[in-house]
Amino acid sequence: MKAFLVKGHFKMGDELQEFTKELATTDKDSAKELIFSVFGSKHRASRKQIFIKSITEIKPDQLESVAVKFQVEHS
Repeated sequence: MKAFLVKGHFKMGDELQEFTKELATTDKDSAKELIFSVFGSKHRASRKQIFIKSITEIKPDQLESVAVKFQVEHS
């Protein structure tokens, strides 16, 4: 698995909420789908309400999330 940093924003009510999320997945397309899944589930945001600005691969030593670091190192 690889680590990705996803930045963007989503519509929450009448406002746009920015987000930065670290993910462990196989590729950029999977990271994009996972963002849609997580924000749709947790915030009831549809795909057209979620705007992804960037998806960049990051090295495991740059991760802040312990859970994501564990997934990357033990996959």
